[in-house]
Amino acid sequence: MDQTEKSNNSALPYFPNLDGLRFVSFVIVFFSHGIVGTTGILAEYNYLAFTGLDFFFVLSAFLITYRLLYEQRLHGVISFRRFMYRRSLRVWPLYFLTVGAGFSIYYLAKFASLSLTPLPPAWTFLTFTVNFWMANHGTSFLFFMVFLWSICLEEQFYLLLGLLMRFFNAMLVPFALLLVAASLTFRFQNHGQPLQLLYNSISLAGSFGVGTLTAWLGFHYRDRICNAFADHRIFWVVFYLLFIFNLVVFPFVYDSYPFDLLDRPILWLFMAFVIIGQCLPIKSFLPMGNLNLFRYLGKISYGMYIFHGIFILLIMRIPYQFEAGGIYHLLFRPALIFGLTILSASISFRYFEQPFLRLKSRLSGI
Repeated sequence: MDQTEKSNNSALPYFPNLDGLRFVSFVIVFFSHGIVGTTGILAEYNYLAFTGLDFFFVLSAFLITYRLLYEQRLHGVISFRRFMYRRSLRVWPLYFLTVGAGFSIYYLAKFASLSLTPLPPAWTFLTFTVNFWMANHGTSFLFFMVFLWSICLEEQFYLLLGLLMRFFNAMLVPFALLLVAASLTFRFQNHGQPLQLLYNSISLAGSFGVGTLTAWLGFHYRDRICNAFADHRIFWVVFYLLFIFNLVVFPFVYDSYPFDLLDRPILWLFMAFVIIGQCLPIKSFLPMGNLNLFRYLGKISYGMYIFHGIFILLIMRIPYQFEAGGIYHLLFRPALIFGLTILSASISFRYFEQPFLRLKSRLSGI
């Protein structure tokens, strides 16, 4: 199946496999937060949350860059207004709803004389810069609010990308290479400062740079890439095995300098190849777009990412004595959190997010 088919409600390309990959990325994040983080087992794999987020960053940069390149070819120029309509109406409603809920909970708790760690300043959420605050002050505040840093990071990048494609589109490749170079330089210069490496935008800019370069190569050299990798199923099987092996040995190989600074850049390259194999018409391996359930869960993955922290926070309040034999602790509780997360994300997508998505289609004009 040609993975650059058009969606039903848009003239822009639609990659069915990306929806499946989004769900896989969320599962990786959930494993870290909902199992490792709540049980303590396999604690060395707590890094998987950041791996899943990096996957989100790379594939989101790929998709948005590819669509902007397509729009440029279609219309001859990028409409920054339409671009911002598409971004804001997809992301902002649920984001600001979560921000409002978080601050409401904090002030209600304060009014009730309950002790909660102060939240970052409201202006950091309103300006999508809370990740910079976290890089300097840490993450010891309301659990589900912490997750919003990654959305802030994406919004920073897409604002820059939209302006670049509107006014300086010939600089796209230098821009992407600059992101990668700045990221690598920053990571080496800030060795020993984990908060800066985890949350500073410059540290993670390379993930967006790699996603952008992958989109540019896939858009302009699609046929060459397909000819080089098409029908090489054994190559893709070996590649995915290496990818999984890298994830397994990750905490043991990348735990000392300088390898600890190369961990995420190496993952970005793996993820770029995953996207190429899944999104171009190449017979790679395990096409995620063929699984309707994965495609649907990928479409609601934004809500799943927002809501899973809320349910982890709530379910963890259940008294510890219910964890007889560890079955509740290891199996039932993660399954309960996962199920409630899917249910709430489905309801949110249908009744809260979709009206904004329909408005997005009308206002964006594409």
